[in-house]
Amino acid sequence: MRHKVTFGEFTLDTKEGLLFRGHERVHLRPQSMQVLVHLVEHQGELVPRSGLASILWVDSHVDEDLGLTAIIRNLRQVLGDSSTSPKYIETIPTKGYRFVATCPSGPTIRPALIIGTLGSLIALMLVGFLVGHTPRSSVLTLDEIPATARQVYMQGLQEYRKGNLTGSRSRFEEVVSLVPAFPDGHLLLGKSLLFSSGADLKSADQAEPHISEFLHLQPKSGGAYVALSRISIIKNLDTAKATYWAEKALELDPHDTSALDQLLEIRLILGDTTGALDYVKQIEDIDPLQVTNWVYRGWVLLFSGDYEAAASHCRVSLSVEEENSFARNCLFEAYLALDATDLARKHALDMMKIGNAPADDVRIVQNATFDEAIQRFFYWRLENVKKKVAIGGDPYPLILLYWRLGFADEAINQLKELAAERHYSSVVRFSIDSRLEVLSSNPSIRFAFNLFDENTVSVAK
Repeated sequence: MRHKVTFGEFTLDTKEGLLFRGHERVHLRPQSMQVLVHLVEHQGELVPRSGLASILWVDSHVDEDLGLTAIIRNLRQVLGDSSTSPKYIETIPTKGYRFVATCPSGPTIRPALIIGTLGSLIALMLVGFLVGHTPRSSVLTLDEIPATARQVYMQGLQEYRKGNLTGSRSRFEEVVSLVPAFPDGHLLLGKSLLFSSGADLKSADQAEPHISEFLHLQPKSGGAYVALSRISIIKNLDTAKATYWAEKALELDPHDTSALDQLLEIRLILGDTTGALDYVKQIEDIDPLQVTNWVYRGWVLLFSGDYEAAASHCRVSLSVEEENSFARNCLFEAYLALDATDLARKHALDMMKIGNAPADDVRIVQNATFDEAIQRFFYWRLENVKKKVAIGGDPYPLILLYWRLGFADEAINQLKELAAERHYSSVVRFSIDSRLEVLSSNPSIRFAFNLFDENTVSVAK
């Protein structure tokens, strides 16, 4: 296909990703440009929403419907198009989109007219020689891999987007064994390992060769750079190198929220809550409709001990999404720290009802004195967390639950274990979580922090 395509008053360079109105450059966000290029390259064809989503969010967790709708709306605003009377982008309800503008063909320059008949024959012989002797690229796209591998990949992608990283990992392992030259299989296998709640040294060691292979096949990728940033933290607690890789991802796409999220977590490791909140603000500016932004801010504030502000932000999140367990848990912890007993009890009960707790436990939490009610809630939550950890859930909450219930040895051992394994989410939270201050006087707990190399910028503070 031609690299430069004209439609209406616009010219699109599909190779360079540049759009012009006449001679004036029109600036588009990277994802909007990706959608426009794909639609133009499939002019007149129905492009399914799922097809666009697979291009845009191969390595991210997003609300695809909201995200894609916002991108199409942005494109129409830039192009001066209308959804009801489309000149360029037609919506096919529930199915997808079609680029409907006519793209006139430009003149074709024939080599024979320039170099003559003899020159033409020589050129054709040279082309034939090159075609016969130049090896085809070993890198395969999604359309080029076998149908069986493509089906497994799409199943893995679906699991990844739902947050089931254990399920997606097994799918992507199958994909890379079937098609070693398919870059995205390696990338998403690595990210399934690194972005799970149980990511640790073992996960990083397993993920690193797949991220390296992806970059060998496809040298520039923000998703791979973010993965390398996370590997730098897990394996070496190297916040400088981790920052370098995350910022390199932002150079490719300033709107890469996964890179901003990584930089946010690095600031938390460094104990810099102000810097972390700055990155939360940048994420909010890019995607103001994302409910998790408020939860992010709430948890950062909770860790830093600003419980009133944490409660305020998580209340907003919960008002938009009632089933958001992270927001509800954040509110419970904030109210507990503020000694707002009625509100803490209310959210404890809500979590138990959502978690299908036994009726007797719910009744005790509802009617007993506050101390008795909260202790029963903690016992119920301990068993609930243990079950989740057994299937790959986050073990970090066990530290506080053991300590709060009087199981000091178990709390200490859990902390030591997570520290020794460089459990990623725990590394992020160790140094800043104000709730752990109750443990700081215990020498064994300090030993757990000091397992990290004192010469690195780490949680050993």
